[in-house]
Amino acid sequence: MQNNTKRGGTMSFALNIQPQTTGFNFAPATEENGPLAKYEIGETVRKVVRVMNCRYTDGQGFYIYYVEENDRWFCIKGSFPYNLILNSYYEITGTITLDKKRGTRLVTVSSCCSTLPATECGIITVLKTLHGLDTQAYKLYNCVGPDVLNLIVKDPAAVASMVPGVGIKRVLGWQQELLSRGADDKELRKLYELGLNQNQAAKLIAAHGLKICEEVRQNPYRLIGEVRGYSFTKCDKYALEAGRSVCDPLCLTEGLLYTMRSIEMKGHCTYPKEEFMEAAHRILDAALTLRTAKQLLFGQKPGSVVERTVGQ
Repeated sequence: MQNNTKRGGTMSFALNIQPQTTGFNFAPATEENGPLAKYEIGETVRKVVRVMNCRYTDGQGFYIYYVEENDRWFCIKGSFPYNLILNSYYEITGTITLDKKRGTRLVTVSSCCSTLPATECGIITVLKTLHGLDTQAYKLYNCVGPDVLNLIVKDPAAVASMVPGVGIKRVLGWQQELLSRGADDKELRKLYELGLNQNQAAKLIAAHGLKICEEVRQNPYRLIGEVRGYSFTKCDKYALEAGRSVCDPLCLTEGLLYTMRSIEMKGHCTYPKEEFMEAAHRILDAALTLRTAKQLLFGQKPGSVVERTVGQ
């Protein structure tokens, strides 16, 4: 440091800070030294991050979040099926892209799921978010150790026995808090098992709410017309893989409805019954009489009289 002074004048300092390899780095984050600087544009990355703030949302499932990894902040963006919880940890997979407006790198997320941190700082951060643990997080960590979060989830009785003054009822409460943070992920797996990606899942949930996950698990045919690329054949494949029979009333009914919609899309308002049944047989690959088709289409019980007419 150089000291230049003049009697009766002003004092000025020239401060020369050398690059450091340890301790805090107070240099402002730039594109050259930012946390994503080492990655190439288009490169795929997988990270565990802590959500710090929401920068933007369009209200339709698209978000931009500020996240933190190793005390460095950066942005992630994408269609998320649910709001990410601040101060919670998520494992993300995505592609490095460039924010042209700001000239900085960010991660465009393709998949995201709730997770638990592995570092001491991260574990204590999560502990502090649990009910009544703000000032006791360090105590709990010191008593139980780095596996404390997993033990709370899997063996709350063991945690209660390790920490003086903490009863099983309190630990069970913490267990439920941690489990609830992964509850949405469990619902989403029902969509992912049907081949939907995160972007498709986000749009579906934005339109129908999280309840749609269980609805499509029970009835994969709900995806017909809802998600691009999901025809009757594709949904039927998932239904059969889930254990439904080709003669299951749900499969037969959805096949008949799909046949009728296909005919309607061609501009027909009436159709010969023989040709309709032939088209239905091709779709369903199952023996089906016109009488059964009527009962399935119009919700009649087997043996009941159907007054409505199908075809000419």
